[in-house]
Parts: sequence; C-alpha cells; structure tokens
Amino acid sequence: MYRADHWITLKNIIPIPADYETERALNWAAGTLEVLRHVSILRLDRYTGWQCPDTPRFIDAGRVYKRGVAVNRVKEVPSFLSPSELNIDADRVYKRGVAVNRVKEVPSFLSPSKVDVVEDLYHLIPHFSKDRFILIDVNTLPVLDYFKEIGLKIELHDTPMIIKDVSENIKRLEMVAYILNKWRESNGRMRWTVVGGGITSDICAFAASCVGARIDIIPTTLLAMVDASFGGKTGVNSGFGKNHIGSYYFPDTVTSCPHWLMGLPLEEIYAGSWECIKLALLVGDLQLVDKWLTKIEDNPRENIGKLIWSTCLIKNRFLDNDPFEIYDQRLLMNLGHTLGHALETVAWRNESKKLRHGEAVGVGLIYMLLLSKKLNKLSTADDLLSRLGRHQGLLTKQQLAKKTKVDNLDELWSKLLPIIDNDKKRYGNRVPWVVLQDQQNDDGFYAQLTFVDDQQLLLDCWRQLLKVIS
Repeated sequence: MYRADHWITLKNIIPIPADYETERALNWAAGTLEVLRHVSILRLDRYTGWQCPDTPRFIDAGRVYKRGVAVNRVKEVPSFLSPSELNIDADRVYKRGVAVNRVKEVPSFLSPSKVDVVEDLYHLIPHFSKDRFILIDVNTLPVLDYFKEIGLKIELHDTPMIIKDVSENIKRLEMVAYILNKWRESNGRMRWTVVGGGITSDICAFAASCVGARIDIIPTTLLAMVDASFGGKTGVNSGFGKNHIGSYYFPDTVTSCPHWLMGLPLEEIYAGSWECIKLALLVGDLQLVDKWLTKIEDNPRENIGKLIWSTCLIKNRFLDNDPFEIYDQRLLMNLGHTLGHALETVAWRNESKKLRHGEAVGVGLIYMLLLSKKLNKLSTADDLLSRLGRHQGLLTKQQLAKKTKVDNLDELWSKLLPIIDNDKKRYGNRVPWVVLQDQQNDDGFYAQLTFVDDQQLLLDCWRQLLKVIS
C-alpha cells in the first residue's frame, strides 16, 4: 500500500550502541535510529522506495520514516477497499519482520470514522476504567477537577501519567520512549485513554502504535477536536523536520466534549479555529467560514458543538476517500501547512514555545491565498483575504517575530526556504503547494496541488504577506 515512484539502493547500516536503550524502549530493532539518520541526511522523500538488506532495522525505519515508505516490494491496495474492509490480523501487525511493503500495518478494528461530539459529560466515564493506561495533559487537570466537583464520577484508579511541559519541544523520540517505559511499569495495559490537546495526542498515539495498544482519545482543545485527534496521523519532530518520524494509527474512538473549552485561553481557541476555516475553505463552504469568523468575534466557548461536528464531517470525507494519503486526496488537507510547518520548525529550532500550530496555519492560509492570486488561479482571493484578515487570531508581524524568535522578518524567508524544500510531502526535489482555484459551480473554488518553481514568486508572496499582517 506504500507508494513508490522510484527506488534507491541502500547498503547495510551498522547499529550504534548509544541508541540501544532508546530503540528497546520504542520496540525497534537495533540500528533503526541510525537508518533514520542516514535516510534523513539523504533527504529521501516519501515516494522513494528502499532497496536494502531485508533486516528488521530497515523495516522498522521504513515504517516510521515520514509515516511510511516502501521497502523492497510494494503490494498495492485497491482504492475501493476501505480500512475496515482490509481485515488485517492485529496479532501480525507489530511482530518483528513484517514487511512494510505489504498491506498497511493498521488493525482492522481501527477506522477513521469513529468520532463523536457529546454535550453530556457522562459519556466520558467509561474511558477512565481501571483496566486502562491513562495519560493526561497537565493543562487539563483544572477542568478535570471541576468535572469531579460538579458530580462527574471519574475515578483515577491508579496514578495516571501526566504529560508535562506540553509544547513542540516534547515531540521527540525520547519522550515516546519515556511514555513506553512508564506504560511497561503499569503492567503494559493494552487499552489507553489519552486526555489532552494535539501535541499530547500526537506523541501518545505514536507511542501506542509502537506496541499495538488500542487507544481512545478525549481531545480537550479545539484544534484537537477538529483535526489532530482523529486524523490517524501521529508523529514526532526530528532535527530534519516537523513530524519527520511517525505513523498512521487510528484511535478506536474520539470523544469530543465542548465543555473542555471553558478552561482554555481565548488565544488557544482562536488558534484552533484556523484548522476549522481551512477545512471549510477546502470544500468551498463560505457559509461555514463566516460562521467560524462570527463565532470567534462573539463567544467561541458557547454553543459550539454543532460547528465542531460540521467541521469534523468535512475532514471525514477526506479520510474516508484517502485515509493513508496514497491517492493525493488527503494531501489537500495540508492547505496552509507548507509555510505553517516551516514557521513552526523555525520556532522550535529557536527553542520558542510560544507559536501555536493553529497560529502558524493561519499565517500559512493567508500566504496560500496570496499565492493562489499570484498564480491567477483564484479570482475571489481579495475577498477571502478581507474575510480572513478580520480574524482576531491572525498574528501581526510583531507577534510572529516574537513567537519565532526572529526579529527581522524580512530575513526570515532565508530560514524558511530550506525547511520548505525539505517538506515531508516533497516529490523528489519539488514541493507540492495546496492552492485554491476557481471552479464553475455553487462552491466557486476548490483545492488542488501545484508545483511552484519560481523562487522569486514565492518570495514576493512572503513580502506581500508581511504587508497584510503589518
């Protein structure tokens, strides 16, 4: 099911003893980390298959490099098969030596569609049973305590694992190894409950994928409710890029409850709403765009459940059609993310914890509209720029400089460009941008992938962006 447009021959890699402890914790073969370093230095894309020694270190590395690449052979899965129809035996999924070039290693009980938005807090209680390994984002503890005060009988039978210092800085393999060591100390329970935002669900779901644990996610931020928690994408950052190492691993259930938003700063909700607007733009739903903009201006913490559900339905369309990003349909959901991820990477490398994912995506969406206009693809770009420009969560130049720790934003492009060129969605040496294009129908526009080789055009869009957010 992994796609290989071309192949490269890789020679054997010698394991490094200093990696053994981390590799054991991650349930990986010795030498896996060194393989990952090697292919990262080569800047291999997701569509370059590996002809290499048939050893576990390459198999394990191939499974997680940019969420999976073909190793030695490829067996295609027909597009009409849904994940629930693959009928893959879960017992085979994580054994050493299962070739990553066969059918995607996802158990048949995992589906991208088991998402619910509930108003009744009592739906949360079953997820805290004593047979579970429970992981909780430290930021959610005050709200969890409030739920107990109002009579919600959530019993934490054992001390849960608290995920502290929640920021992009903890999205590292070392943190995943730490989680798995704690899990083993808790008797290795194979059912997990994860309570938290997008970063927490990313790293915990990736940890679960390393050992085949089934996972239920209770997202507690708007961003997680509409995007991070149920897309099945998991991953951590490496020195070579954001989410450079990861997997596709769908949770059993995702239970979103808008009550969690009562404890969030408004800035966090503003940031999450950019992912909602992105999804509305993907399907040309201007009414939904305006509803979100109005909600942000009004009271984004109240009566938001229906808006969340409408937004989740859009994402599920893409997940049902292309759950593993094989046929390019799911790639369209990277609208605004090519620049957004690069901004996050700069902030992360500068050890800044202030730039939120949604904030970076918001800047990326403005850039995408400017690029769509420059390419003469979107006649309504100015109207959309005007609409999105009134979003209260759109960063100013001063805020962007502070959050990325780059004072001179005119020079920031020189830092962004090499990161963009190494984007994990890259085809060979070309980066696909998701832009909007006119369409003669009721929606008015649609999303498409395009390659932009004109570096001056990209720079001009950046300069225009700085004017828009000045």
